[in-house]
Amino acid sequence: MIMLKSTKIRTVFLLGLLLLGLASCDKKTERTYDLLPPSPEEEKDMTDVGDLFVNIENSGGDAANEGSKKVVDGAADTKFLTNPFIDTMWMELNLIASQRIDAYTLTSANDAESRDPMQWTLKASTDRENWVELDHRENELFSARFEKRRFEFENPEKYKYYRLYIEKVNGSSLFQLAEWRIISRPEDAE
Repeated sequence: MIMLKSTKIRTVFLLGLLLLGLASCDKKTERTYDLLPPSPEEEKDMTDVGDLFVNIENSGGDAANEGSKKVVDGAADTKFLTNPFIDTMWMELNLIASQRIDAYTLTSANDAESRDPMQWTLKASTDRENWVELDHRENELFSARFEKRRFEFENPEKYKYYRLYIEKVNGSSLFQLAEWRIISRPEDAE
């Protein structure tokens, strides 16, 4: 009987110590764990945050089956076609706000490789009056239909207007292009 009482007392005593220890814990202690490094910045396709303007339009207008809107619709199976091609042609993206663009893609259209752009210059502006050359390409060829080609360049500045001057096609009197996309890469990717 005495042993049973002493066991109960001991149990109550140990429970009391445990509760006292828990009550004295500081519950405001914040613990942080760095399990993963921060996510790297991803590149951004900025094409859709702008409006497209061209100086030479498809004869059916911008919304036609092969009108200028097709060159930025995100679908490689559509295209912008002009007839005739004129070497002063340009396509311009007017962005909602200035962005730093340092890459772009061009996608060849479905037929007639002779209509593909072969020489072009990408320029940028803050005011649509003063243009800065960002990239120039000559003798570029697409090796397949619907081929997406990527072009990167260094550009530390933000511009609101980006204009792609198409200066030469691959031999035809017509011009066609399935897609033009402009890209902002993370600054540490350069």
